[in-house]
Amino acid sequence: MTPMPLLLKILSCTTSLSVTAYGLLISSSAKDNPTFMVGVLLVCIGMVVFSLFLDVIKTERSAT
Repeated sequence: MTPMPLLLKILSCTTSLSVTAYGLLISSSAKDNPTFMVGVLLVCIGMVVFSLFLDVIKTERSAT
């Protein structure tokens, strides 16, 4: 497995965390149920992407 470039690591990390933060912002200020569900969905997507990102970093570290 080729190592992930540093810029891609930074970009994926910040993107997943900002999606999570945006989802938290939407769900905390939601006035109706569908908006709240969209916020929760964004939080879940952001957390899944961030955990996948951490797994990639872990496998890169163990491969070297």
